[in-house]
Amino acid sequence: MRTRIAMTFLWVAAAFALPQVARAQSLVVDNFTTGNHEVTLRSGVETHVQSGSMIGGFRQTHFLVADGAGNPFNQTGTLDIRPGGPMVVDMGTRVFHRLEVYYGVGPDGAIAPLNLNLSGFDRFVVNFDCSDSVLNFNLQIFSDSGATYSTLGYNLDPNQDPFSVDFPFASFKGEANFSDVDLIVLIFQAGNVMGAQDFAITSLSAATPLSNDVAGSRALGRATPIRRVHPGFGAVGRPEARPPT
Repeated sequence: MRTRIAMTFLWVAAAFALPQVARAQSLVVDNFTTGNHEVTLRSGVETHVQSGSMIGGFRQTHFLVADGAGNPFNQTGTLDIRPGGPMVVDMGTRVFHRLEVYYGVGPDGAIAPLNLNLSGFDRFVVNFDCSDSVLNFNLQIFSDSGATYSTLGYNLDPNQDPFSVDFPFASFKGEANFSDVDLIVLIFQAGNVMGAQDFAITSLSAATPLSNDVAGSRALGRATPIRRVHPGFGAVGRPEARPPT
């Protein structure tokens, strides 16, 4: 009798869980386990395209390290997409940076539209391993081969533990069509007055609220994008990216 009651309880519990499992889904855009690349700059810009298992088959990185007042001690900054992940940014003392990461490009870096239908999802989720100071982080999507776009950004507080950040589609500002996404762009730059940003990212996914694509504590964006022009950056301080041509 006890066995029958226990089995009945398990069956009922499983039945209640089924709708949640059915609704929980995610689409991995990039988990940074392929397309490894490492570059160290004392100043200037490096643009590089990596192939791999990321969505669209290619990832373009545009990594800028400031000079002059944006790097007063002439220190270096490093972008390291490690074999097996994660993607690591390591900046020297008082060095300002900007990193743009593109999905929806071909091997030459030109737009190769993803034509991605995200209507079955309601947010992007970005998983961090850690971040040591305030980080200005913006995410953009483009439709119509780059003609229209929407954007959402946060200033993220530092966190020594793994954490996740939600980018709900309903919070994006702009005119892009989430049922026909051609280009996805991540934009990172220091959200503090000293630069010297260090952080690591483990994955980017499109998700639903019940997805298990969560590395740790959820969503700690605390502000909308800052439009500060950092020393030595000029217009590069903008939160928006421009699509490749």
